[in-house]
Amino acid sequence: MDSPRYTRDYAAGEDIFRQGDAGDEAFIIEQGRVAIWSVGASGEREAVAELGPGEVFGEMALVNRKPRAAGASAREPTRLRAISRAHLQQRLDASDPLLRLVLGTVMARLRATLGDTPSPPSRDRQPDDAQDALRALQQEHAISAGLDDGEFRLHFQPVLRLSDRAPVGYEALARWERDGRLVPPPEFIPVTERSDLAIRFGRWVGATAVAALAALDDAAYVSINVSVRQFGDALVLDQIADALAERGIPTARMRLEVTETHLLTQWDSAIAWLDRARAIGMGIMLDDFGTGYSSLAYLHRLPLTALKIDRSFVATMLSDPASAKILRTITLLARDLDVDCIAEGIESDAQADALVDLGVAYGQGFLFGRPAPLAG
Repeated sequence: MDSPRYTRDYAAGEDIFRQGDAGDEAFIIEQGRVAIWSVGASGEREAVAELGPGEVFGEMALVNRKPRAAGASAREPTRLRAISRAHLQQRLDASDPLLRLVLGTVMARLRATLGDTPSPPSRDRQPDDAQDALRALQQEHAISAGLDDGEFRLHFQPVLRLSDRAPVGYEALARWERDGRLVPPPEFIPVTERSDLAIRFGRWVGATAVAALAALDDAAYVSINVSVRQFGDALVLDQIADALAERGIPTARMRLEVTETHLLTQWDSAIAWLDRARAIGMGIMLDDFGTGYSSLAYLHRLPLTALKIDRSFVATMLSDPASAKILRTITLLARDLDVDCIAEGIESDAQADALVDLGVAYGQGFLFGRPAPLAG
């Protein structure tokens, strides 16, 4: 049962708040209906609006500390969920820096217009928010310019069949050289993923990976990493399929890597997008497996062709029996799902041999090669 701190239940006709009351919360209607009213010159209540499930009211309490300008009553048995100032501030703090700066500025100016002084924490955060927003814009503009100027490259890390150490494919990884400096991926990949650059960047990766496939052995595949924003980009799949067809390359040689975290944030759109990719003939790999939700409740719904075991298990498998047991379990699961199993982060022959003994068929890591441009 929900805590009364967060939910409110009202009977039909019961006042939620009255005009002139103090307030520091807004509300979302979960069920029922709410009448918004004001007291007219006659002293009688006059209807302003009627709201239903999913609608928000009382929001001005989040902006200023003045008395309520209108009242609200339940028209029928109604349940509300409260939105406090703290809830709103937490979400602002966790939002994109540019969005946080703009919304914070709008709220501060609205408070000033209404004669309500912002609290000191809001003023204290503003310089940092401004710097974060400026930095975010600079990064996005630099990435866009880098795509225009051809500063990005794909490097390829080999994936081997562990039984005979024969290469079977490559993972494509983006690299950015700007002003003579190789920019670390953690400095630009998150920037692309949180903005619409993800669409443009993803299309560049797809097109570049297709061109690379034409230079590889006919049996080798290339996998590319997919960000959550790409799940809304159906066009990229058609573009990749058309480019493969133009070069006479089977679509099965293109594989898409997704993470559990990305899937769970956009489940419905992700499933539709991946089903479409699989129907075209592309392979689907679940990356970093074992570090996220890892529920059979969703695994059976995914059109997977491979599980990629997270490197954290490989790193500790020789010293931690629990990691070895998890690896064996994942291998059995992959077998039951009829998908390939690939171990990431292999750095020693001892790890590779142990993975073979556990039944892991494929692997990649520094032992076999670091990401690098394709030879020739």
